[in-house]
Amino acid sequence: MRIYFFALLLFFFCLPTRAVDQSKQADDSWMQGYYQHPRPELFTAEVKKLQASGALQNEGAMAPAAAFFSRLFVAAEPPILAQWLEFIDQLPEADQRVFLVALRWTNTRDAQDALRKRASGKSKVAKYAQKLRDSKAPALDMISNPTPEELDMCWGAFFATGDPVYALPVIRCAAKPSKANEIDMSQGAARWSLKSLCASHKKLRAIKDDFYKTAKPGERKSLDELFNK
Repeated sequence: MRIYFFALLLFFFCLPTRAVDQSKQADDSWMQGYYQHPRPELFTAEVKKLQASGALQNEGAMAPAAAFFSRLFVAAEPPILAQWLEFIDQLPEADQRVFLVALRWTNTRDAQDALRKRASGKSKVAKYAQKLRDSKAPALDMISNPTPEELDMCWGAFFATGDPVYALPVIRCAAKPSKANEIDMSQGAARWSLKSLCASHKKLRAIKDDFYKTAKPGERKSLDELFNK
């Protein structure tokens, strides 16, 4: 069974993707706790840390990272978003990709205008942006039966917003009654990540407890087994 990142529990950059000095490894506190203490003014400084650690080029972590930044882009006022994008444009091409994906997933008029602007030309960034424009953006608030990658996306969006709509798909997946002799990769991942993150996220525990109140008997039993181990 492959364990995907699931926000790496301490988010996608807790494990360095290349050999770097320990002092250059990124601190995840700004992102994992963003919904608790939103500090958009730290965007540039924190992205610089991610860039220095090599985390922005971690392909396996693209999903949670893009989901996280897409929710920040949705909430940002146009002048702030413009400032962020001006800074992102100065990053190496490989480090810009996660933000281009985030723009596509933001799916607002301002974001799509920005992506279209970056799709003009013949650079690698432009070609990548055009490819994204031709793709379908996922509806992050409409995920119902998450794949392992979509679980990552849910966590990324939840860390940015604290919105139950992003946590509940993971909780429902974790609460599904297990079937004998069947390995459900999504369920196993959902259980692992939910239990781990509930230990440090009070709001997530509250969302899980509220779900439990109206859950089906089989779902309650599944959650009891998970959290009473």
